[in-house]
Amino acid sequence: MRRISLALALVPLLCGFTCGHVQEEGRYAFVADQILTDTCQLLAPGADAGHGTLRVLGNDVRIDDFAVQGAAMQLVGAYQWNVEDFYLDGSGANVSATVGGQACLWDLVSVSLTAITDDPTHFHGSMRINDQAQTRPACQCQATLTFHAKQ
Repeated sequence: MRRISLALALVPLLCGFTCGHVQEEGRYAFVADQILTDTCQLLAPGADAGHGTLRVLGNDVRIDDFAVQGAAMQLVGAYQWNVEDFYLDGSGANVSATVGGQACLWDLVSVSLTAITDDPTHFHGSMRINDQAQTRPACQCQATLTFHAKQ
């Protein structure tokens, strides 16, 4: 009985170090700041780089309904230990797009991002988008960019 009481007493202390994140949940718009690589020239600085709904549960983070380049997906990740930085990854399948005037079907669109909280309604970071098409090499696209997101 005493061990259970001690364990329950420690839960708020542990959560105080890891669960009190300031980033607010809600809908965020992602804006491209700098395009580092873009093999298919699909992005431009200042352009829409996606949008979705941020959810935070303790150190777990997810973005529901993340939409980028015609793909909708869920991004899932976590906060780094004891800081306001987090990472997310996700993928979508069978996405139609036009690349250089050519119709493409991406078998897989994967997104990885890292972010740093600026304030409760803003964060910034880097994003990598990888578009894979098995049938057309001209449809293989990769983009790396920096972004900011605002609620």
